[in-house]
Amino acid sequence: MKAHITKAAPKSTASTVQPDSLGSILFNDPPALIGLTYLACLLMTGVFLGLIPAIIAKRKGYSFFLWWLFGGVAWIVATPCSILVANKRKRCIYCGLESPVARYCYRCVRYW
Repeated sequence: MKAHITKAAPKSTASTVQPDSLGSILFNDPPALIGLTYLACLLMTGVFLGLIPAIIAKRKGYSFFLWWLFGGVAWIVATPCSILVANKRKRCIYCGLESPVARYCYRCVRYW
């Protein structure tokens, strides 16, 4: 009977990865990278949540950009403020058109 002899494959050092180095690559990000990722997410959230009070205030006749900045910085305060702020636009008492200039109608060409 012949004995089966198996040859072991030669080990190459280039293809082997040490478990410590793989773990450090996957799970131990540098703290600066984590901070930048958090900051980027925070800024993106502020940009999109700032649109809500800005759109509400724009419909009432106020500056979109200023309310967008206010909403991006303090969204939880800016949204109720934009809802409660008074409407700048006035309606013509003759035809009902909303006018940005108080007491002058562009359709009727009248003052009231």
